[in-house]
Amino acid sequence: MRRWWLAVLVACGGDKPGTGDSAPSETDADTDADTDTDTDTDTGRTPHSGHTADSGTSHSGSGSGGLDGDSDGFAAPADCDDTDASVHPGAVELVGDGVDQDCDGTEICAIDADNDGPRAAVGTVQSLDLDCNDAGEALANENIDCNDTDASISPLQPETTGDEIDENCDGVELCWPDADQDGDRAAVGTVVSADADCADAGEASSVHPIDCDDADAVRNSRAVEIPGNNVDETCDLVEDCYVDSDDDGAHTFVVDLGGANNDADCNDANEGTSSDPIDCDDVDASIHPGAYEIRGDGVDQDCDGLSP
Repeated sequence: MRRWWLAVLVACGGDKPGTGDSAPSETDADTDADTDTDTDTDTGRTPHSGHTADSGTSHSGSGSGGLDGDSDGFAAPADCDDTDASVHPGAVELVGDGVDQDCDGTEICAIDADNDGPRAAVGTVQSLDLDCNDAGEALANENIDCNDTDASISPLQPETTGDEIDENCDGVELCWPDADQDGDRAAVGTVVSADADCADAGEASSVHPIDCDDADAVRNSRAVEIPGNNVDETCDLVEDCYVDSDDDGAHTFVVDLGGANNDADCNDANEGTSSDPIDCDDVDASIHPGAYEIRGDGVDQDCDGLSP
């Protein structure tokens, strides 16, 4: 009876009563080792939790499936410059720098409404291409135009003296001198005004008449001409002279406007100056102050009012 019971236990893999677990056989150990080795070295084995495989490649860019070379979140072709992280779709577009930061295929340019080269101080225009070289466009680094509606006014233009227009946009005006401040301008020379007009002391614009003596405020286009003093007070280049018809050096009270020769002095024939004596007979050259008086002829040759 006991033999049958033992036989059943052996057949069922049970332990003998009263004994501990039996050691695995050599065959069982080899089998377990082979199983572990196969599992660990299998190339298809999933890595342990918490570890990832390093692919060794750049990150993928948004919306492209390609590589993002500048790590800005976008890859070519969506990123139009994958070497510059400041250039990608959605980036802030800088005005007039010739760079398409937001990759929309256009550029925002400064305005050059008069097409003279310099740009307006404010405002932008959308270019249809990637540059700012078309009509009405300008780069941000262009000079600022102080009047973008007039092509004759820009920092590139020469300044015209005394027109009270700031052609070169430097904020000041080039004026004619008016040194004696009589309202007439000098014929030559310039003075830089502190503002855009020529209305300050010592300045004159081109509309002012030319002063024949800018050091003498008495002489100007609005002065009153004094006859026979050989001074052209009115700057008209002629002098009003007294008449000396007999050309004896003494004149009458008659004034010839412009004199006999219509020049700026009274030194010509038939002209008299204010310093010459008054002639009592301007048709007879032998009669004048200082002439030789002939006694008893009834003629006042020396114009003294007496007839000896």
